[in-house]
Amino acid sequence: EAHAVPTGSMIPTIIPQEYLLAEKLSYRFSDPRPGDVVVFKYPVDGKTDYVKRCVASAGQTVEVRDRVLYIDGVAVPDSHAHFSNNNKPVPFLFHFSPGEWQEAWENRGYSPNGMSAYLAKKVRGNPGEYLKYFAYYAVEQAAKDNIIIDRDSLTHAVITSKAEGNTWPEFARNSLLAGFERVLGENFSNETIVPIIERTIHSVPPAFIGLAIADNFPKVTIPKDMIMCMGDNRCESADSRYWGPVELSRVKGRPVMLYYSLVNKPPDPGNPPTMLDNVLVLVGSIFRPWDIRFHRFFKLLF
Repeated sequence: EAHAVPTGSMIPTIIPQEYLLAEKLSYRFSDPRPGDVVVFKYPVDGKTDYVKRCVASAGQTVEVRDRVLYIDGVAVPDSHAHFSNNNKPVPFLFHFSPGEWQEAWENRGYSPNGMSAYLAKKVRGNPGEYLKYFAYYAVEQAAKDNIIIDRDSLTHAVITSKAEGNTWPEFARNSLLAGFERVLGENFSNETIVPIIERTIHSVPPAFIGLAIADNFPKVTIPKDMIMCMGDNRCESADSRYWGPVELSRVKGRPVMLYYSLVNKPPDPGNPPTMLDNVLVLVGSIFRPWDIRFHRFFKLLF
């Protein structure tokens, strides 16, 4: 079966606007193994074809610590993993019991929007979860000015400060100010601390919830008759970390080879191309040979 890949979630194994062939026979007789690239129906809508790499099968535990993949508690060779930025990994500071996280993950965050939406709701219900990140980065910013602050002490002071604000940044700014004042006591100085707070406000990644899930995914156990799939482009892949496990019944086949590759702008991932769209693109490229990546033809994917 032929498939088009519109996104960069599998870079560098598969790059945007590549076309692949998948064989559908192997998984009728055996299940995908960790390391296999698989095609499956997106579990959330049951319609869209996704291409990801299986990283674990039923019964195994999966965890990501500072972008390192752990299977059954052991760091595994992960030669296919690609990181599109060199930023410091974002910590996972949200509080969950193992059972609570497992249940939410298996149920895809209890909504089509997955675990990011689940955590965003948790933040809205408990702003202290949000302030933990500002306290975390404030300690780093203070250290740049040779001010050493105990992270646990500042975090506690910040989330219990009872500060207020009309916006999230104002709330964070006021909470940090109160927290620093409590922790530093007589050594507190507006002249010294306010610039640190302002740097902190700008240093917390706007998408820290999604980044925390990607960089430090808490441990889960893969349920029976399911697998966990991740994109090779770990910083830019919406995968099982966000929307839960993949049922074996949704697996369609195993990609075996790229047969066509183009350099023109890929289609919108939110509006997948139809078969007719793909045919028109392929036919059109015949008249634009400079758009064809000939060196990618016939690359094997297994």
